[in-house]
Amino acid sequence: MALYAASPAFNPTNDLSKWEEAAALAHEAIMQNSGSLKSLQDYDYTSTTNVDHIWRLRDANLKKDLEERLYPPTLYGQGEVNPSQNLVDAFPDSKGYPISMSVEYDPANPYASRDDRFYKFIFYNTDRSFTSETGSDYDSLQIYEGGLDNYGGFMRTEGTRTGYYLKRFLNKLNFDPSVDNATTSAARVYVQLGLTELYLNYAEAANEAFGPDIIPAGYNFSAKDALAQVRKRAGITSDEYLDLVAANSADFRTLLKNERRIEMCFSGERFHDLRRWNDIVATEDVRGMKITKNADGTFSYQEVEVENRTYEAKNSYLPLPYAELILNSNLKQNQGW
Repeated sequence: MALYAASPAFNPTNDLSKWEEAAALAHEAIMQNSGSLKSLQDYDYTSTTNVDHIWRLRDANLKKDLEERLYPPTLYGQGEVNPSQNLVDAFPDSKGYPISMSVEYDPANPYASRDDRFYKFIFYNTDRSFTSETGSDYDSLQIYEGGLDNYGGFMRTEGTRTGYYLKRFLNKLNFDPSVDNATTSAARVYVQLGLTELYLNYAEAANEAFGPDIIPAGYNFSAKDALAQVRKRAGITSDEYLDLVAANSADFRTLLKNERRIEMCFSGERFHDLRRWNDIVATEDVRGMKITKNADGTFSYQEVEVENRTYEAKNSYLPLPYAELILNSNLKQNQGW
């Protein structure tokens, strides 16, 4: 609540005391939970012992419904959720640089040398699915025109609209009916609040209140320190780009927003982050990647527009229910509604 209250949509004069309060509360929560900044645990949607989970809901019953709905067709799923090219482009390269600045990124081979989170969150063309120490569990996914996972469909049964399927939140199951004793269900954990979100909240508020690389009196770490822990889990250990953007609050803010986009994708936060930042009117149209397999076995990639998104300034605030306005004449409808 303090972070929302400090954000541009609800703090138009940029009262720094509100950012300071949000930073102080996030700092206090981090210290009470772990005593200091610490390395984050890996993503795990079955564990009931992950100390990074502050508030979680657990369904102890063995489940498979989410996997059946979201797995690509060749993994015996329905492929209901198709991440956008916009999100894929938000993942940096393996060294933490945006792909627009990367010397590693190759548009002809766009899924090589990317941030670890990309491989954990997204099913992509030629992805070997879930991997293990002994190698791949499935053949590579064919998310191209005419491939088994079928790019280009506008209905669920026709394939992905964007060239991708969602891997995040899914357990490693095997629905192949030809496999004896395959694991076809697992318990699931739903994390409502985790240490990652506290780190991101603190990094954002502390940057606005004090700057990226300052440890204020009475605090134990800077905004940069908190964000570094989030990126270290993604395999970015020597973080030259973070050092670069920590020179000023504006560049750090841009990186922080992108990190929230990645870390909290598909958790229901993105729309509300855009609202509170007053960035909702700048929302991009949804883009996808049209993938064609060439005769020599290589692939050609062409970005395409999938869906037009238009939000007005009024979408920074949600409308109050009409029934509540009738009950209380002192309530005023939010602007634009």
